[in-house]
Amino acid sequence: MADDKRYTGMHSSPISWQ
Repeated sequence: MADDKRYTGMHSSPISWQ
């Protein structure tokens, strides 16, 4: 979760998973 700071409540984004 590299860009987890960008997707706080949006963990549905592939960028958050990868």
